[in-house]
Amino acid sequence: MNQTTTTSILLSIVGLALLLWLGIAGVASNPSYCVGTSCTKTASNIIDLTASVASITDGNYDSFNSPKGTYYLTTGILDIIQLNGIPLKTGGEGIMIGYADTTVSDDVTIPAGGIIVFNSTYSGEQMTANDQPIHATIPAGMYPFIHMTGAGAVQAIGILR
Repeated sequence: MNQTTTTSILLSIVGLALLLWLGIAGVASNPSYCVGTSCTKTASNIIDLTASVASITDGNYDSFNSPKGTYYLTTGILDIIQLNGIPLKTGGEGIMIGYADTTVSDDVTIPAGGIIVFNSTYSGEQMTANDQPIHATIPAGMYPFIHMTGAGAVQAIGILR
């Protein structure tokens, strides 16, 4: 067997293994998926999340709604990829996103069983400019929430996979 034939066989095996892995992971059969922060978007899997109140109190936790007035319980893995907000605080605004088994509405206490998956600080100018790219993964069967240091309205965009 020559070197070209050996190389061809090895590449075929690697390609087959990759296709098998994609099938097992559900990527090949699911057109809505995320790899890192790059996601395939379809109209049916884009989730628009809003706070449960018009303006979250400085330092409070609030579970996301979608649609407004209904707490959003994930039915699959949700990748929150964008955050829009209007801070009402001078200087930096701390943003934490997480998930929990229960909901919370503009409260100082983290929801029961709450787990933080994103934690960052933005300047007022950054948040006023909106469209802050983020990446926070929320597992299925959980309620996503936000914590803000700085009062304001907030919206998030997620992709359900």
